[in-house]
Amino acid sequence: MKKYLLLFIAFTFIAFTFYGCKKETSYPVPPHSGFIQFQLDGQQYQYYALNNSTAYGTVSFSNSVGKHSIQVYFYATDINSAYQSVSLEQTSADSIQVKNYVYSAYSNTEFPQFTQQLVNLFRYTLTSKSTGNIQITRLDTVPGGLVQGTFNFTDLEAINQYNTVESYPHSITNGTFSVTIGQ
Repeated sequence: MKKYLLLFIAFTFIAFTFYGCKKETSYPVPPHSGFIQFQLDGQQYQYYALNNSTAYGTVSFSNSVGKHSIQVYFYATDINSAYQSVSLEQTSADSIQVKNYVYSAYSNTEFPQFTQQLVNLFRYTLTSKSTGNIQITRLDTVPGGLVQGTFNFTDLEAINQYNTVESYPHSITNGTFSVTIGQ
């Protein structure tokens, strides 16, 4: 009887040991509903939409005769209430669609806008000499849908708080964004 009790305990121990080693599948919960990230002159910047008053991201659409646009906007404040923001906008004579918009010079019908406002009152903007692209890779236009894409630009200007050019040229590389359309 003692032999069977020892075997029972041994099998129970082995069973629980193997059960404890079972591979678990975890599904990470996204900490945000969107992001925009890029390198400005090689320095990495990342903005996340945390869905609160200190960090949020939005996407908006505008349609009028001969002018359609999509804007991705991120805003963040730090513990001292200083803010930073970044805005990426694509305007087109045709409706906005999944497409690679390429620029060799500024155009009145199809043009990008990029502005990054930093705490130190500098902002980086595109100029008439800027080149680059915005590639929209996903465009869901319903609430809860996603807008995703990539972007790169050259020849940006750094503008100071007095609205004068502080430095030139600057470049944006490895830009990506993904934003959930609000409910």
